[in-house]
Amino acid sequence: MKLEKAIEGICKYREVIHTQNQWESPLDLSDTMTRLAIYNSYLADSIAPLHKEATDKAYMVFTECMDKEMPVTRAEAMSRGESTEERRQYENVKNIYQATSNLITVLQSRLRTIENKMKQEGINAT
Repeated sequence: MKLEKAIEGICKYREVIHTQNQWESPLDLSDTMTRLAIYNSYLADSIAPLHKEATDKAYMVFTECMDKEMPVTRAEAMSRGESTEERRQYENVKNIYQATSNLITVLQSRLRTIENKMKQEGINAT
């Protein structure tokens, strides 16, 4: 699955939770949580390669600058400047991954709360 599709899927299901008011429906929450986890796994697969891409680009620019005998501080600044887009993409994916992981944790907690409430009311959750 392409990275863009995984991000679109995460955004879609984040919105679904609210637009369909799934906070009281254990089945809907469970389904949404599963989908979020699947999409998030694709993001997880992309984090390391994106980090490597950003690091490699910065290193390549730094090395080129050093080969041209630029001062080290200038070479460092150039490498940061030239790898901005790669670092931005890496940080964005990493942040979406973490936020989605946090949301999944909240959904798990919500499901436990619903289950406990149903037990207290004498309703079978299965």
